[in-house]
Amino acid sequence: MNSINITGAGNAPAEVDLFFVAMTFFLPAGVMASSVGNMLIGEEGQSVWRIYASPISPKNLVKSKLFLLYVLSTVVLLLTGIVGALFYQTSLKMTATAFITGFFVILAVGAISLSIGFKGADFSVARRTRMIRQEWALISIVVCALAGLAVLAPLIPFAIGKFAAGLMGGGAAPVDPVTLALAIIISGIIASVIAFIFYKVNLNSAAELIRKAEV
Repeated sequence: MNSINITGAGNAPAEVDLFFVAMTFFLPAGVMASSVGNMLIGEEGQSVWRIYASPISPKNLVKSKLFLLYVLSTVVLLLTGIVGALFYQTSLKMTATAFITGFFVILAVGAISLSIGFKGADFSVARRTRMIRQEWALISIVVCALAGLAVLAPLIPFAIGKFAAGLMGGGAAPVDPVTLALAIIISGIIASVIAFIFYKVNLNSAAELIRKAEV
């Protein structure tokens, strides 16, 4: 809403619009993925016994939590992205790039936040509003932010080029579609590697959670 007030006056430079476009597409979805991932295990509370009592496998537990996390985060990405695209009148190329890389951010951040949610889950009734221990919540903020930046890193040179062109008073050079596609592919590879690694971590954490119940 602040970005609408600032840019609605019509005197904000294009570089400011670019910043707010990125915030609109990436921040809400990334925060949703991080927050939901942190809470999905701890929110079970004292009812965690249902996981212990059910015949669910570690793989199915992780898949169910990730599925819910990714669906909710993708819905947020679509809603905020559509609003951002309509308000800022972004080009088709920029909109498609933002949606694709936004999903890559969700993919990586979601897997990381769920693994931290396993490690820092708080099942006590006294702290139901947290669902994750405070120190682990702080760790999650830092790690998820770094992961998001890593996923977006291949696209950062394009943003820097646009900012630099604006500061020098000239127009930004047209973006080569092949170079942009290559950057998106690299971003997808980075997100996939992070998601795969932390998927394995989540499997181990889920197996440990179930094993503790059996003991």
